[in-house]
Amino acid sequence: MATAIDIDRLTFEEKMELYDKLVNSLTPDQRFDPSPAWHKDVLEERARLVREGKAEYVTLDDTIAEFRKEGLCK
Repeated sequence: MATAIDIDRLTFEEKMELYDKLVNSLTPDQRFDPSPAWHKDVLEERARLVREGKAEYVTLDDTIAEFRKEGLCK
């Protein structure tokens, strides 16, 4: 049985780690598909925009830094 935790007390990084563990634990379950079919179309479109120089990828570290700058996470 899982232990209860106070999610509000976790850091952003701890919450992301917990999220990853939860998703990974569900993945073997055939009733749960973490990646719906339409995701492929979205990812292909984003890759096309990057190739054409109309968009760029941002690292997770840069995204977290921007969230912190905007006060969206600690």
